[in-house]
Amino acid sequence: MSFESNTTVWLTDPSPTSNLAYIACTITSASPTSLTLAPVAASNDTGWLDDIYDDNLITLPSNPHPTVFPQNPPLPPNAPAITDLTNLPFLNPATLLHALSERYEKNDIYTATGPILIAINPFEKLPLYGKEIVDT
Repeated sequence: MSFESNTTVWLTDPSPTSNLAYIACTITSASPTSLTLAPVAASNDTGWLDDIYDDNLITLPSNPHPTVFPQNPPLPPNAPAITDLTNLPFLNPATLLHALSERYEKNDIYTATGPILIAINPFEKLPLYGKEIVDT
């Protein structure tokens, strides 16, 4: 898959000091031989991008590049959450982690990926089950 300018993507985080797996970026220019990415401001909260990338632009030597994954478009504000990740337009390691992270923040700890159920331990009690279900 080749990428075009103004496309939002995930870039595998090359920094050994960051705790991010992927950086949200926008492609500022694309050619058959290179991609130039601008990290989204939210990824730069800690300032570490300033230390690594000159002017916060990242140039990669090929299009497509094996460390770049397409992002899914954001859901409309009142749209129901996607509970089965196979319904996403793009399912790759970055979109999977992003969707699970967003669901975890909302205490939606169960997510399907086709016939596979992914459960994330919230490390706290959640009001998911009533007494009847717990007692059975």
